[in-house]
Amino acid sequence: MCQLTLEVDEQVLAQAEAVAETENTTVTTLLQHFVESLAARSSGRTEQAGQRLQATFAKLSRDMGDRQWTRESLYER
Repeated sequence: MCQLTLEVDEQVLAQAEAVAETENTTVTTLLQHFVESLAARSSGRTEQAGQRLQATFAKLSRDMGDRQWTRESLYER
């Protein structure tokens, strides 16, 4: 695990400490859970985007026949 250093306003920290106290935890634990949820949400979005892209490819793909293209033949002038 790595350490993270950040600066916050004293009033914000006091409010966060009050929330942590009511939840019987620490500000550090609250922040760890928050960062973990951000990472999980981002990962889920990436997976969903990949699934949507695959569905689009499947929907829009067309049979191109038996043609075999080479890079050279595509760039002939």
